[in-house]
Amino acid sequence: MKQYLLRALLMSACLSSVACGPQHIRAFKQRERNYHEGEYAAARGESAPSSGSLYSEAVAGYLEDTRAVRIGDVVLVKIDEYADASGNASTKLSKDSSRSAEMQSLLGLVPAIK
Repeated sequence: MKQYLLRALLMSACLSSVACGPQHIRAFKQRERNYHEGEYAAARGESAPSSGSLYSEAVAGYLEDTRAVRIGDVVLVKIDEYADASGNASTKLSKDSSRSAEMQSLLGLVPAIK
């Protein structure tokens, strides 16, 4: 029973220490985008065709390209991105050392040992 109580106390201490920590994620704030309305050709009075006319400035002409040329025309932008990266690294390390020591004479006993 004492062990369960100790575990529960330890677990509640850990959870409460985490709960008191700083908030890393700020609250969501929705952005407002206010667009200025342009003067569209279809809304202007002079773009209305006169009686009996076949031409209107609100629509593309017969010999015009169909790309966006007026205020309010829809423009589609397609972005095609390609990224390529490569890398190479190598390291070569070598060490060469040698030492030698000789005794020429030690109280005249070196020739006797050889």
